[in-house]
Amino acid sequence: MPRNGIYLPDGSILKFSESKSPQEIATRSKSLDGFAFGNMYLPNPDPVLKKQGKDIEVYTDLITDDRVGGSMINRINATLALDWEIDRGKSTKSRKAKFIQEVFSKLPLNTIFEQLIRNSRGFGYGPAETLWHRRSDNLNAPHAVLFKPQRWFVFSPENELRFLTKSNMLSGEELPLRRFLCPTNESSYDNPYGLGLNSRCFWPVVFKRGGWRFRIKFAEKYGAVWPVGKLPRSATQTQIDDFLGILEDMVNDGVAVIPDDGSVDFLESGSKGSTSDMYHAIIADVDSAISTVWLGHAGAGQSTSGELGGKDVAAEVRKDLRDSDKTLVEQAMNQLIDWICEENWGTSTDAPRFCLWEEEDVDLDQAKRDTELSTSLEKSGLKLSRGYYLRTYNLEEGDIEVAKKSTEPPIAPRPEFSEAGSFPDQAAVDALAHMITPETMQGQMQAVLSPVIKGLLESGNPDDAMASLLAAFPEMDTTALEKMLANLMFLAGLIGRLSANNEA
Repeated sequence: MPRNGIYLPDGSILKFSESKSPQEIATRSKSLDGFAFGNMYLPNPDPVLKKQGKDIEVYTDLITDDRVGGSMINRINATLALDWEIDRGKSTKSRKAKFIQEVFSKLPLNTIFEQLIRNSRGFGYGPAETLWHRRSDNLNAPHAVLFKPQRWFVFSPENELRFLTKSNMLSGEELPLRRFLCPTNESSYDNPYGLGLNSRCFWPVVFKRGGWRFRIKFAEKYGAVWPVGKLPRSATQTQIDDFLGILEDMVNDGVAVIPDDGSVDFLESGSKGSTSDMYHAIIADVDSAISTVWLGHAGAGQSTSGELGGKDVAAEVRKDLRDSDKTLVEQAMNQLIDWICEENWGTSTDAPRFCLWEEEDVDLDQAKRDTELSTSLEKSGLKLSRGYYLRTYNLEEGDIEVAKKSTEPPIAPRPEFSEAGSFPDQAAVDALAHMITPETMQGQMQAVLSPVIKGLLESGNPDDAMASLLAAFPEMDTTALEKMLANLMFLAGLIGRLSANNEA
């Protein structure tokens, strides 16, 4: 084998230096299956459709079933309950992100998400045509995403989506670039059509409808009593037929007129209860099977309202299935974003990303641990970073601001009576009282009122006195007086507590 290449099936050598990207060796056209298709499209390998020989439209009829339709709605609503955002968590969004945010805000996203999940999950694949228009700013933007019937589309042997037309019914027409989204469910190379959940619900729904039909017939036959007529052995066939007609009318009308030599007895089935339970069990089992397919659990078919939380489980979608639908929607929307960037800027490199997210409450346990951790770190001269809070609590830049420190002096605590043994020392009280004397109080008052007194003495009339008084107030410095008054109140409290202690 050559070191710089590999042998191809036709005997030629493909050198590594001559190939910019690896090429497939095992392809459908070269395989044993290739001759069966030729230039025709790939048939849908869905096992139900193959055995029944039916079109994919047969799955549309299943949605009318109450359990299939209800489970599908619950599945869709679990995703619709999420919030969406472009480039979530980034403090500064690019020009592209702002443009795409504006475009998406004008699209009917709830309808798009609903159809996307309904078609791709239910039918296996959901072709959707994207309609574009050029805006006044000379940028191309999608203004509609329309999901089309699956029966109109097929896949080529190269797994490319194609459109079946009247002029090309065998292989379908090639589709233009950046026009058709096609999210799939459980698709693969061998089965590009995917496998829809309705395929798994087909036989349960068939059995369920059969169970209902036989249950109704059973109720008609055995739900009511059976009237049995008796005639003499000598009765002719004509008399017997007439009497049978009377009994049939009696079932409908409840009254009858019979010959005087005849009689009517009413019989009741003794085993009708157990037979009715059998049909009920069939319906309950298939309902559980359908719920398991769509919701991930059988609670919707087996739970009893009010018992062990069963009524809550019945309506819930398993979280991993909800997350799977979330990923499916995000991938389709990010594909659309890549197309928008390619249409307008020529490349999808560094394209913004679409994100679905659930608003969660702040973890109180986490917040408590962070508070204790911050206290411990402060003793070591450390602290938690701003980025930690943004990341842990899902915050954005601008959500946190630096708190302004107050410049006002702290208010002295109001003195209260303490327990025994905690009273102040008499010497400390005497020292504080010696600092506050009538002379110091008078000096402080004189210092505060001196601008007022000066203005009154210099004024010649009442109007000038009033003007000088108003002008003097901004010049009054009451800081020292306020401090002395606070000390005086504090001293009064100390003396009172000391006196109470001595009396005790």
